[in-house]
Order: sequence, then structure tokens, then C-alpha cells
Amino acid sequence: MIRALRNRYPLVEMLARARAEFDVEFVAATVLAGLGNALVLALVNAAAVDASSRYLALFVLVVAMFLLMQFYVMTRSATEVERTLDRIRTDISDHLARAKLEALERVGRAEIFDCVSRETTIISQAAATITLALQSALMILFSAVYLERLSLTAFVLTIVLSYTGIRVYLLKREESTRLLEQATDIQNEFFECLTHLIDGFKEARLHAARGRELLVRLRRISSDLTTVRVASERSFAAQNAYAQVAFYLMIGGVVFLLPSISPTFPAVVTQATATMLFIIAPLSSLVGSIPVFARANVAATNVLDLERVLARAETHETIVTSETPAVAAPLELRHIAFAYEPRGDERPFAIGPISLRIEPGTVAFFVGGNGSGKSTLLKVLTGLYAPRSGTMFIGGTPFAPETAQWYRSHFTAVFSDYHLFDRLYGMGDIDPARVTAALERLQLQEKVGFEGGRFSTLELSSGQRKRLALAVAILEDRPFLVFDEWAAEQDPTFREIFYREILPWLRAEGRTVIAATHDAQYFDAADQIVRFDMGVIIGSDGTAPGR
Repeated sequence: MIRALRNRYPLVEMLARARAEFDVEFVAATVLAGLGNALVLALVNAAAVDASSRYLALFVLVVAMFLLMQFYVMTRSATEVERTLDRIRTDISDHLARAKLEALERVGRAEIFDCVSRETTIISQAAATITLALQSALMILFSAVYLERLSLTAFVLTIVLSYTGIRVYLLKREESTRLLEQATDIQNEFFECLTHLIDGFKEARLHAARGRELLVRLRRISSDLTTVRVASERSFAAQNAYAQVAFYLMIGGVVFLLPSISPTFPAVVTQATATMLFIIAPLSSLVGSIPVFARANVAATNVLDLERVLARAETHETIVTSETPAVAAPLELRHIAFAYEPRGDERPFAIGPISLRIEPGTVAFFVGGNGSGKSTLLKVLTGLYAPRSGTMFIGGTPFAPETAQWYRSHFTAVFSDYHLFDRLYGMGDIDPARVTAALERLQLQEKVGFEGGRFSTLELSSGQRKRLALAVAILEDRPFLVFDEWAAEQDPTFREIFYREILPWLRAEGRTVIAATHDAQYFDAADQIVRFDMGVIIGSDGTAPGR
């Protein structure tokens, strides 16, 4: 039964991860909390006939027990659900850290952020409602048993009409679930479009027509989202109304119908009616929790789907905690080929086969037109993209799942879409004097400082940000430095400094520099020039390193 529930309801599968935490003690407390409600009903009915002090004492005792159990169950369930969500967020982060770059690029930021933030929030907020619904179900069960002792006819009528009301509610569940899933898809589209508005703010502001068209699309998506969500809420409201009608018919049947068909019923009509009225509240709570459960179930579906996508995207590389030190050695590519995953009928871009050798201490330039494959090859040779065929070597050691982490430890890179961190993660307690020296070499000492293990600001011009990224790359002390059009955003003065001072200094330190560039006037700064077109090498020339 549990397996069937887990297969049908992803939320149950998610919460089943915490089943070890929901132990016998928790189950017992939940049962006692539900039983407490039913006992209050029985005591009230008994006191209506005989208002003795013993019923008062029992009433106080039962209420106290109910409050204690209710508090325990609510806090415990909230705690364990939050712990489960914490594990899920951590698992998603772990999957992200181990994912293949190309697979991660296909997932998209909007879906990841939505799952980690909004979907987990929906599940968290639903925890209390679902816990109360379980208690309501137990209370209905215990109250139904009590009602059966009072009047079998009233019990049967209650079961039939309650089942009818809930069944009517559930018949339209698929429509409501479909609308919720549709709303999630539209919201992801909205977040993606909003990201374009934020990240492309300058371009949209400069191009008024572009900005207007983007805003029109945002408004259309938002309107569609409103329409679908309103339809979803109308569906839930209609279901709830049908269920409430069935419940009120149940009361009407007990009060007006049963006395005429059951000769023994008038003697217990007061207790039975009170019981029916007592059942209405938990029934309404149980029915009212269904939309909450449905939303949480859709959220759980999205979270678990993302987990599975990211799990499939993992590289399955060997993770080592103590890496073998990187070495200055030749980099060799033998018959390397790579192709992006196809999308629809579009033919994916591919590079290769490529064979190349770069000696240590060399400054190598990758040159060619836009779309010639330079940037893709940089991601392949750094180990961020795994080649589809061929082999890459550093000093004779091939790139493979068991050596991938060691292989990548040789590279530091500043790609065209680089990210600038505010801290020097992974560098331990680095000497601030080294950081200051690097900032001075890149002429940033007047713009940014380094205090308390972090940079004082990242609010810099695009060229200054690139220089700060270069400073971090230098501080990492890795044998290979990879640059993708690094000088494109530098002013002429610093571009000259980069090619005529920084690259020779890095070469003199024994570093190997691999740079994609269009700056033909500085090609003489390279020891090796590799020319690309249509994803293949069309020429390679150079001199010995250290020229």
C-alpha cells in the first residue's frame, strides 16, 4: 500500500525519506490527538445527560492530553518536514556540483531557482495543513465508531453521504492537478523572461522597441498565469462547494429523515446530531486540505523531477579529498571530437577531430572567426565538457572519470561568461600581501581592497571586473591559464600591458597560457598560434617556448 501511495503521490515519496524520523512515538501521539477530539465529543454528550463532576475532570484531562499531543505532533511534523527539505536542497546542490556543464546549461536557471525556492516553500507551508488533515481523518474515524454505537442507521447515512461528497470532490481532481502543473510551466516561463529583463536591462533600455516587446511578453505570460490560476481556484472552489452540500445533506437527513424511518432514533437524536455536527468540522478540514495537498504534490513532482534530471546529469567521476599536486607538463589532445546535444531538428554544432600538443611554459593563441569552435574547445580541453571521442593527456596521464578531478586541477580560466566571486573560495588562509600584490599588478589597488577574506567590492567596470578575475586566476597558482577573449573589454593601454607585460611574466614563471583572441596586432606575443574554422584546426605555427 505504501509503495502504491509513493508511486501515485510524489509528496508521499518525498516525505517517506523522513519515515525513520516519524517513529512509533510520533504515530502514537497523532492517534492520541485524534482520539482526544472524539473523547471530548463523548464526554460532552455524556455530560448533557448527567452533568457530574467526574465528567468535568475527565473533560479537563482529555483537553490537556489533546493540547499536549497536538503541540507535539505539529512541532515534530514541521521539524521533520523542514529537515527533509534541507536534505533535498542539499542533494540538489550536490547534484549541481557534480553535474556535467552541458547538461546543466540545458536545465536552465529559472527551473532550478523555482524548485529550490518556491516549490520547497509550498511543501513547507503545506506540512501543518496535511498534519491537521491526518488528525481530522482519525477524529472522523473515532467519531464514526461512536456514532455507530448510538445509531447504526445514522452511521450508514453518514458514511454514504460523506463518501459521496468526497468522491464528487475527487472526480475533478485531475482537472485541478492539470491546471496546477500548467501554472507551474507558465511561471517558469515568466521567471525566464524576467531574467532576460534583468540581465538584459541595458540592452532593453537602449533599444526601446526591444524593451517594449519584452514587456508585452511578460505581461502576456503574467496574464496567462493569472487565468490558469483563477481557473484552478474555481475548480477547487466548485469541488469544495459540492462536498459541503453533501455534508449539509447529511445533517438534514439525520435531523429530518431518520426520526421518521427509525423508531429508536428519537431517543438519541440529540447525541447523534451533536456527533454529526462535530464531524462536519474535521470533514471540512479534510476536504479543504485536498487543494493544499494537490499543490504540494505538484511541487514535490517538480522537485523530484529536477533531482532525477540532475542525477542523470552527474559525471560519475571519482571524488578524491586529497588531490595529487598539479604539475607543469605538456598538454596533448589526440583526435578529440565533441558535439552538443541536438535540439529538435537542428543540427548540433560539433568540433573535431582535433589533435594538438602544447608544451609547458608556452603562450598559445587560438584564433579564428566567431563560431569557429575556439570557446567550445577551451571548455573541452579544461575538462568542463567531456569529449565524445579521442583522448586528452597532461604529462602522459589521460583524462578519465578517475582522473578528471586531478586533470581539471591544472587549469584556471576566465571565460567570456565568467563569474566573479566575492571571496577566494578554496584558497585557504591566503596571505593578504599576495592578494594586494596581484591587485597592484592589475592596477586595481585604488578600486578594490581585500579584507576579512573577501574583496571590498565587485561594483567595477566590465574591464576592471575582468582584471579582478585575472588577479584571482593568477593567485590560484595553477600551471595552465585559459582566457577566452580576455582583452576584449580592456582599454588600449591595458590591452598593451596584458600582451606585452603580463603574458611574458606568466611565461617566465613557467605558466602555460592558452588564450582565444582576435587581436591580430599582438599575435607576435604568442609562442604558438592555432587557427580554427568550422570546428577544426586549419593551421598551427609557432616557435619554441620562451622566445
